[in-house]
Amino acid sequence: MMSRNREALRTTVWYLLPASGWVLLINIFPTLLSSANEVVLSTDHLAMAGMIACIALLLYLLIRYRFPDTINDRSGYIAPFPVRQTATMLLIFAFILTVIVSSGLRIDNSMHNNLRQKQSQVLKSIVELKEDIVSAWLRERLHDATLFGRDYDMARHYSLELSGQASGQEKSILTERLENIRKEHDYINVFLLDTQGQHPVFANAKHAVIGDSLQSLAREASAKGTSLSSPLYRDPLESDVHIDFIAPLLLKHGAEKVSIGALVIQASFELQLMRFIHVWPIPSRTAETLLVKRVGDKVVFLNTLRYTNDKSLKFSRDLNEKKLIAAMALRGEQAVSEGVDYRGVPVLAATNKIEGTPWIMVAKVDQSEVYGSLSLQRWGVFILSLLLVAIVGGFLLFFWRQQQHTRMRQYYQETMERKALRSHYESILRYANDIFLLADADNRILDANERAAEASGYSHEELLSMNLRQLRSPQAGEGQDEQWQIDEQGVIFETEFMRKDGSTFPVEIGARIIKVEGKRFRQAIVRDISERKKAILELQNKEKQRSEALKIAGIGYWEYEFSTDEFIFNDQYYLLHKMTAADAGGYRMSPAYFASHHVFPEDASMIGKQIQLASETRDPDYSATTETRILTGDGEIVWVEVRLKIKKDLPGNTIRLIGVNQDITERKRAEDDLRESEKEFHTLAEAMPQIVWIARPDGWITYFNQQWMDYTGLTLEASMGHSWNKPFHPDDKKQAWAAWQNATTTLAAYSVEIRLQRADGIYRWWLVRGVPVRDSNGTVIKWFGTGTDIHNLKSVELEIIKSNRALQTLSAGNMAMVQATDEDELLQVITGVIMKQGGYALAVVDYAENNPEKSINPRTWSGYKGEHYWAEHLSWADTEQGQLPVSRAIRSGKTQVCHDIVGDPAFKPWRDIILKLAYASNIALPMSDGKRIFGSLSIYSTKADAFDDEEIHLLEELANDLSYCIATLRARVEQGEHSNILRQSLEQSIATIADTLAARDPYTGGHQRRVAELATAIAREMGLPEEQINGIHFAGIIHDLGKIHIPTEILSKPGKISNAEYALIQEHPQAGYDILKDVQFPWPIAQVILQHHEKLDGSGYPQGLKGDAILLEARIMAVADVVEAMCSHRPYRAGLSLELALTEIEKNRGKLYAPDVVDACLKLFRDDDYKLPV
Repeated sequence: MMSRNREALRTTVWYLLPASGWVLLINIFPTLLSSANEVVLSTDHLAMAGMIACIALLLYLLIRYRFPDTINDRSGYIAPFPVRQTATMLLIFAFILTVIVSSGLRIDNSMHNNLRQKQSQVLKSIVELKEDIVSAWLRERLHDATLFGRDYDMARHYSLELSGQASGQEKSILTERLENIRKEHDYINVFLLDTQGQHPVFANAKHAVIGDSLQSLAREASAKGTSLSSPLYRDPLESDVHIDFIAPLLLKHGAEKVSIGALVIQASFELQLMRFIHVWPIPSRTAETLLVKRVGDKVVFLNTLRYTNDKSLKFSRDLNEKKLIAAMALRGEQAVSEGVDYRGVPVLAATNKIEGTPWIMVAKVDQSEVYGSLSLQRWGVFILSLLLVAIVGGFLLFFWRQQQHTRMRQYYQETMERKALRSHYESILRYANDIFLLADADNRILDANERAAEASGYSHEELLSMNLRQLRSPQAGEGQDEQWQIDEQGVIFETEFMRKDGSTFPVEIGARIIKVEGKRFRQAIVRDISERKKAILELQNKEKQRSEALKIAGIGYWEYEFSTDEFIFNDQYYLLHKMTAADAGGYRMSPAYFASHHVFPEDASMIGKQIQLASETRDPDYSATTETRILTGDGEIVWVEVRLKIKKDLPGNTIRLIGVNQDITERKRAEDDLRESEKEFHTLAEAMPQIVWIARPDGWITYFNQQWMDYTGLTLEASMGHSWNKPFHPDDKKQAWAAWQNATTTLAAYSVEIRLQRADGIYRWWLVRGVPVRDSNGTVIKWFGTGTDIHNLKSVELEIIKSNRALQTLSAGNMAMVQATDEDELLQVITGVIMKQGGYALAVVDYAENNPEKSINPRTWSGYKGEHYWAEHLSWADTEQGQLPVSRAIRSGKTQVCHDIVGDPAFKPWRDIILKLAYASNIALPMSDGKRIFGSLSIYSTKADAFDDEEIHLLEELANDLSYCIATLRARVEQGEHSNILRQSLEQSIATIADTLAARDPYTGGHQRRVAELATAIAREMGLPEEQINGIHFAGIIHDLGKIHIPTEILSKPGKISNAEYALIQEHPQAGYDILKDVQFPWPIAQVILQHHEKLDGSGYPQGLKGDAILLEARIMAVADVVEAMCSHRPYRAGLSLELALTEIEKNRGKLYAPDVVDACLKLFRDDDYKLPV
């Protein structure tokens, strides 16, 4: 038991080492090496550690207590049990089980993390998109309010209204203008208030509601000259959530603008903004967008919720709820995270703060939707793991049983051989006529048999006190000592022994050295050859017979004399069969007596047949071997192997049969056991639900179970040899044959997945495996294999792949839509994604034209390489030419599917090219912008019936998302065009100002243009953004705008100007700033004009700013102004050289002028060869 305990501990330790290493390799090490902030020892890791501990404990207990030290066969024979071999088998199975289970857990964890990461990225993109939409809407409304507040005509009419001087027509114009603004922008109301929030003029008098907070905001906007927005509030008239935007109403008095009141825009939060918040850009069952803010210690939900009846601003939750996603975001935890929503349902969400507001945007999806697909995948992994464990366990169990059986049989045979050899040796010692002597290294006799005492005349005790040399005669002792110099190989020689009475006799000695427990002994077999020497001639025939008998190595020797018709037996024969000569009836007996008394009745007739065959044969060397059953003296039936040989006389007549019998009862029992074992194997093989096969080492099939015949419909004879590949699918034969050839060549395990044809012609997927069976020398003696039907598993696998492909197509398409900025680019990307991710042959987007022909224009496609689309002159009219799926989809607004293009009459005009392109099925999905069907998304596949219900549903979602995205892009383009028009108008206004100044003072106009171009080049050299460069350019062309207030005679004075005149000139930056300070430019143009004469050390004017207090644009303008002014001609001096100008800025680098600006300017002229404009 101690050895069994050590073996159990040893095996358990050997299991723990690789199993722990494997778990560390696939779990802990990747976590440590990952840059992500993951938990090193998670619950999954502890579960794996517990699993390994349980398996290790079970392994130890099985080896320690379950398996016995010995096993019994059916005859009660006891053989040692191979504990180490069994422990190794269990160790292999335990490790493979650990690998399979831990790999399954790791795969499940990876699938969970991948789903979470993928959905988190989508949620982050969506919440950022929503935040941009809300922020843009708020900015646009404030911009609208500001813009309308600068409508000087409307302000003038309202001023007359306030003073009581407005006529009825002017009042009508004022209210009509307000109503036009309200209708054009779909506002709830637009109205005017004076500086105290009184005297309202409404566009919509039916909705004339003014709250105290609104009056306060109107007073603040009018006083500060800035635009404001109100908090969300519920309208008392319509019970709708509104938001107000208030801007100062400006009246122009000469060059100044005076605020006379405020313009108020009342917008519907729910009608104008809520639809942008609620819409979700990709298909989802549970997705929802929330807009929340903090009010005291509450989380207030601003929008209408999907799963409650509460309206906007009505629903709230406690801010201290730890897992509430909205509360987490308001507490500053704004990121993608897991938590619960207002229902308490677990969700995955992303949050973001809306800039300039106290609002938080939340985009969430239920975790049940995010991780819903894991259930089927987990079942797949579980079933596959279970199948692998069953296959590995079954194979190891079968292999273990085979090894157990082989070992028992071998041990049994070896034991029988040792018993036979021991019995044979004891018989020889007891009944031999030879002398057996055993002596030590000094020739002292240690043992002798009875024959030695009889032949020598000495007693056994006397012999044990003698030396071998004392047995030799004096004559033999002379000169024969060298003959006794023997070794382990042995030696045979003749000498002469002397008896106790002094007589001598010749002997033949066979001697050799043997070792027992490290000691050397001399063993001698001494044969008295006196009779042989005396009667060698007269006994020649008998000696010949003895010689033949010795060749046969007879145990149970017998003879048959044809002349007397008698069997002759010796004592050894009777000893073999547990009887004496007296009991058997003597040493001689007739064949009939022998057959009736000593042979098993069913075998008795064989005796006469063997005698007859021997007598009739003409072959002088005839011999035979047969097996028969003999009755022993104690009534037992034993099997014997009979070997016989004939003897003929000189004329050729058969005179004698010489034979020996050998007991083979144990061998026959072993053979019976082997047949029984093989019968059990065949029974097991026939009962298995799998196909079982056996092959020779060269691959020749020798056995199939009934499962093969039942499945394939082939007979066993038709399947033998190399005919087993007949039912293989034509596409799989080459692969299967190559794998089998490789296995029989390399003698490695064989495994291949193939399709087998069933008897009814149906092909199903099978996993065929084979392993070589080796003998004790490691030589392959046969192949054993199985075939397992994996068709259902394979079908599930293919369905999962197909579903994942469609989902990947939908996901990739939606990701492209989220990032899209251009319609044509979007269409190209989407069709490419459908073709590549979805594995389809062709994807095309067709637009429906509203011309008289109702033609279809293939806008973009992927998958077809032709210069023109393969189908031309398509129409969506309900005519004979308009019956294609794409035509019907546009016309009906419903998805159209064609599962067999070649057989569809609508495709007949294009059948030749369809056959060439191998298109088999088609789906057309309508695309709508909410008002009309404007096109279709068509997809072609090379497989018939390629589109099932689930795939159609996913593709419809993709088409709907694409339609929405196209409509959104078109709306953005329209809005962008409007913005461009406003920008162009602004730029033209700046150019007009510059032209006006140039007309008054040509020198100043040219100076401004050249400074603008040089400043633009410096900014571009510094790598500034293009938008900032544009602002520098426009500031440059009017940077001396303030000189419009300086008399022309001072600007063009040829002589030196006075201090008073110079002081007047120094006022031009402030004058320019005063002109433009209230103009809303996208760039700080007024500040650049004000600061362009400031210097780093504070010596500039008009404010004496220093360092970073000066705008970067003004610092650039200062350097450009100095360089251009020094190089240009002035009325009072000629232009200086460019090098002098560059020396000036280089000398004062860091003192008067910014270093980075000076460096960029010097590089322009000295390295890039920049030239000042003429």
